Amino acid sequence: MTHRLAVLVFSLAALLQALAPLPSLAAENAAPAKKLPLGMTALGKEMAHSKVEIKSQDYNDLDGDGRSELVLITREKNGTKTLVVLHQNAEGTEYARVYEFPFKEGYELDRMEFDDMAKTGRQQIQLWLKNDSPDEQWRELSIHGFSDSWKTMFEYVWATPKKDEAPAQAADKKAPKTRIIKFGEVFDDLRLVDENLDGVKEIVIPVQNKTIEVKSKEGGKVIYITGARYNVWRYSEGAYHKDVREKVTSFLSKTLPIKSVEASSSATDKKTKEVTNPPEYFSDSNVGSSWVPGGKKDGVDDWAKIWLADRVPVHAMIVIPGCMESENSWANNNRIKAFTLEFSAGETTKINRADLEGVTAPVAGVKEMPRGETKGASQLLILFDEGLTSRSVKLTVDEIEKGPKGAKTCVSEITLF
Repeated sequence: MTHRLAVLVFSLAALLQALAPLPSLAAENAAPAKKLPLGMTALGKEMAHSKVEIKSQDYNDLDGDGRSELVLITREKNGTKTLVVLHQNAEGTEYARVYEFPFKEGYELDRMEFDDMAKTGRQQIQLWLKNDSPDEQWRELSIHGFSDSWKTMFEYVWATPKKDEAPAQAADKKAPKTRIIKFGEVFDDLRLVDENLDGVKEIVIPVQNKTIEVKSKEGGKVIYITGARYNVWRYSEGAYHKDVREKVTSFLSKTLPIKSVEASSSATDKKTKEVTNPPEYFSDSNVGSSWVPGGKKDGVDDWAKIWLADRVPVHAMIVIPGCMESENSWANNNRIKAFTLEFSAGETTKINRADLEGVTAPVAGVKEMPRGETKGASQLLILFDEGLTSRSVKLTVDEIEKGPKGAKTCVSEITLF
């Protein structure tokens, strides 16, 4: 009896397993979406009779019903160009127009692509258009697809600079030159990217670059791009919607990690002889603490050195050349007027606060600007040429602005980017 019961249970289990669906196998063996040639349909013959020119055609199952839509770019007799989506009937014998998107006047097809940007399981149409007039160069991106219905999910028009336009200064070789240095990657044009790394592509549109402009030794200027502002459009409920807040990138917020610091000397307590203001104080992100040289010449010829973990690109540097503990501390103590920078490969350059336009390579420019924490205090933002790499940066004090008798010389902060 027990043996028969075991056989019966096994047979029932085998039967249920045999009847169970095999979705993965069915998906693997699913037939490709059927393509219906337009010329074999009544609609195709009607369009031919009406002299509708087919500029482009692509097959793609855009609504997920297993039958390929036919996506056309058409041109009417009056010159109107249109994106047209044709949908097959259930029998796969005829097409019906389910969606149309007319081009704006003067715009031509640049390219048409299909991509499931939003990971909905359905491809969307990316329609890239261009309008190249003698005076302007315009671009348009529109995204079309099916969610609960056929719709325009996104549309944006923007101007781009003419690539063949030479700068006005090129006509005069003696005119002051403008150098543009990008501190990190910035988008100059619209991009489709996975902005937050969630597997879904967003539409990222540049709004404005963050720049710092300084005068060059030759009388021109250096424009340093230190970040940017972007609008980000994300997919939600069948369309793309712009974030309420702009995305802001700032490369000056990314400091280089410091391995160690050293100095030629540091101030000590007269009684205990203990160091009171070590070089670590200029790299502690606290502007209220300072490295104070311990030399006999009020800091002149003293030096401080920063070691990095490896030889890395160095784009910019901030130096606070005084004591920022308080307003009185800044006003009554010495301030560094001129100093020399030296890098691990031997490059050297001198910086004088009285002549910031007279800098030499590898410095592209210097800008002195106020620090809000302490009234009257300022910092030097030093911008380097592209391609500068180093594993160390050494600052040597060359000249100071003397304060009252007994004043000290301070470096409140040195920061590398």
